[in-house]
Amino acid sequence: DVVIQITNKIEKLEIKIGNLENELNSMRRAKNQTVSMPQAPISSGPSIDASKFEALEQKVGQMDGDFKKFNNEIVKEIKHHQDQINGKVDFPQLEELKDFLLGKIDELLRGFKQFADKNETNKALKNLEKQLKNLYDLVMSKMQSGTDEDDAMFSKKPLGGFSCASCEKNLINLSSKPPDHYAW
Repeated sequence: DVVIQITNKIEKLEIKIGNLENELNSMRRAKNQTVSMPQAPISSGPSIDASKFEALEQKVGQMDGDFKKFNNEIVKEIKHHQDQINGKVDFPQLEELKDFLLGKIDELLRGFKQFADKNETNKALKNLEKQLKNLYDLVMSKMQSGTDEDDAMFSKKPLGGFSCASCEKNLINLSSKPPDHYAW
C-alpha cells in the first residue's frame, strides 16, 4: 500500500519534470531561433528576459536534484522493506516450528503424567501410615514377648502358679538372676 503511494508520487514528479524540461527546451529554441525579419517592437509582445530564463533553469536544476534525492530515498525505503519481507518466516517454516513446539508440549505432558496427583499421594500416605503402625505394633510385640521373664523379690507358688507375694501379680517366667535389693 505504501509502495503504491510512493510509486504514484514518483510518476507525478516525473510528469512535472518532463513538462518543465519541455518548457525549458521550447524557451531555448525560441532564444536560439533567428529570424530574418526585423524584430518587432518591444511593446508588441512579451519578451524573454535572460535573468528569468536563468532563474527558471536554476529552478529546474534544483527540482531535478530534489527528484534524484527523493528517488534515492524511495529506492532505499523499497530496499529496506524488501529486506524486511525477505527476513520474515514463510509458511512452511512456520508449520515446521508449530510441529516442533507441539512435540515439545507433548513431551512435557507425558512427563507430568509420571507424577502422582493429590488423591494418589493421599492414598499412598495413608497406606504408608498403616504399614508403619503395623511395623510399630510388630516391634512392640516382639519386645514384649522377649521379656517373658518377670522379676519378683518375693514370690509364692500356690496351686495357680507363681505370683508376687506383695501384689499378687501373676509371674509367667521367673528370671534366673536375682533382683535388686530395696531397703524397706
